[in-house]
Amino acid sequence: MYWKGVGTELKDGDKLKSKKYDYTIEKLINPGASIVYQAKRSDGKDIFLKQFRDTQDNTDDWDDFIGFQHSVLNILLQLPNNIVETNYEYFEYAGNHFHAKGFEKGMDLEKGVWDVNHKLDRKALFSLVPITLGILKAVHAKGVVHSDLKPGQFYLIPDADTEIGYRVKLIDFDSCIIPSLGLSRPKHTQGWQSPEHVKQSNISFHSDIFTMGQILYVLITGGVQPYGHSLVKGNETGEDCYSKDIMNKNGYTPLNTLFKGKLPQSLSDIIDQMLEPDANKRPTAAEAHKIILEALNTPSKSKHITLESNGRSRLIVETQTITREIVKSSFGNHAEIYNKQFDIMKDNSGNWFIKGYDVPPSAKDAKGNVYHFYRTLYNGNDVTNKYTKIEDGSVIKVGSTEFKIKAS
Repeated sequence: MYWKGVGTELKDGDKLKSKKYDYTIEKLINPGASIVYQAKRSDGKDIFLKQFRDTQDNTDDWDDFIGFQHSVLNILLQLPNNIVETNYEYFEYAGNHFHAKGFEKGMDLEKGVWDVNHKLDRKALFSLVPITLGILKAVHAKGVVHSDLKPGQFYLIPDADTEIGYRVKLIDFDSCIIPSLGLSRPKHTQGWQSPEHVKQSNISFHSDIFTMGQILYVLITGGVQPYGHSLVKGNETGEDCYSKDIMNKNGYTPLNTLFKGKLPQSLSDIIDQMLEPDANKRPTAAEAHKIILEALNTPSKSKHITLESNGRSRLIVETQTITREIVKSSFGNHAEIYNKQFDIMKDNSGNWFIKGYDVPPSAKDAKGNVYHFYRTLYNGNDVTNKYTKIEDGSVIKVGSTEFKIKAS
């Protein structure tokens, strides 16, 4: 397979090319199974660059992988770009294969749980329970099985404008499954895999649910893995013990037992069901998410946003990019609106956010007419490339064009 073998690490300052861009290596991030760098693209964009291990000339396998990933990408592009990683391109250079992704500063959830220098407090970890499960719910709703879930696959990006101080993205879909398209490259990480991974059979949405149950257990307990004991006990290897124990919940302690009845019973029960050895007894991500929101008594959020401008209104019920065409058709006052002006986004906890796009100061149309454009202001503040929480009664302004917000 293309990811096997020995790869030669690139050095800071090394340059490489794809058909679209030039890249300059700035920093080695991780020399692991896939070598990861921070790089600068020729258009100035910071890039997370993944170098796959020596292909050993398996070009056919690489071509198959690229076709697979582009099919996956077509699905992921239908999801809000604030919950899954941004993928740019795959390319080959000097006999090595690379994957260029959007670079964002932050840390993975594994660090947030266990790294003493980055560990989040218990309240923040608990707040991540409905958020991370909500992301998986959205991914499953698009027909994608991640298949290699673990805390390290959730990436936390600092953002003071969110309730917990972070935005969360699910990353690394290299080994996902899309049953409707017959696409499957299942993988697992030791100590997190489901019973189906152990059996190497019937790996699907319910397998993600099992691993997600473990992740939620860890978040609620502040770092206790439900089968962590299995990885360090007995005369067999820890992985052998883990594989046997998850088949019958051997050594498993329900959350309500661990917390001596201080958690909502329904919360403990749904985590128990997610960790059922029998895949048919596990809930879906949507079912589990609904029960957990109810158990945590999460206040109800606005179901939709209404934009009002020029005596007209537009109802927004899910994440949407506000474009020149949308403003033209909905409000008519589109002269100062660029092709892509701003996003109205709903996160998995029901909160609404706005983020403006970079826009040029002016542009000409085919007839030579000049149009002037402006950055997006939210209550007078520039929100270009910045996620800002939306409140009822607020005002979005683009030049002299105003949009009043009603949240209901």
